[in-house]
Amino acid sequence: MALFHESVGIYKINQFEITAQRAVDRVKAYFQNSGGGNTTLFSAFDTRFLKSVYFETLVNHPTRGGYMDWAIVLGLISTGPLLKCPHLLYVYNNKNWFTQQDIERNVPKTFTDEGLPGDCAQILPAIQAMESFVLIARKQSPICPDEKLEAAHFAVDVFFQTLVKQFGSEDPASGFDLQRWKAVRAILRVTVTPFDRLAASLLIMDLWVPGLSDLYRTYMDQQVDPAVLSQVM
Repeated sequence: MALFHESVGIYKINQFEITAQRAVDRVKAYFQNSGGGNTTLFSAFDTRFLKSVYFETLVNHPTRGGYMDWAIVLGLISTGPLLKCPHLLYVYNNKNWFTQQDIERNVPKTFTDEGLPGDCAQILPAIQAMESFVLIARKQSPICPDEKLEAAHFAVDVFFQTLVKQFGSEDPASGFDLQRWKAVRAILRVTVTPFDRLAASLLIMDLWVPGLSDLYRTYMDQQVDPAVLSQVM
């Protein structure tokens, strides 16, 4: 996959395979190889396949926001190998996410487009943790419940490491409300286990959008493999 921008042409090419047998190892490999970017969603997966795999899950999603891209890819990666085709180069026009200014403008837009406050972008890792858990551990995934749980917990941990680092300072970052900042830090201090992290995601969501956690609880109940859900909730 080549990343393209009109100002510089092709500026990066990613090519990697993910062939691990265990779901958690495939998820780990994707985090390691993606380089922090997630344009794989737009290149490696046929849109008809995406619709057929995820329609039943996403139709019940609380918002169906654009911030779900990481969760969708991790959910797909967890279900099986991702092989590169040596004869195919997909060129992705990265016109909307090329600069830091693009990112700062467009991440909030993925929330406002769905009727949520743009400042939900401040807690994106917490939301990504919840989204990834649901889509990796979804009922429709063909892998066994133990593999779903292991891979989902790993993804949750990765996003929470980002969240803990983000809220590491006593003083709020620019643009943050002081009371919310303190509340998140208090929640993170008692967040130890993977179960704690899921519960913390819901608590943090409600600080920004009261009642959003109830919608996500319903979504989890509807979409997560019951054999997995019984072990975490």
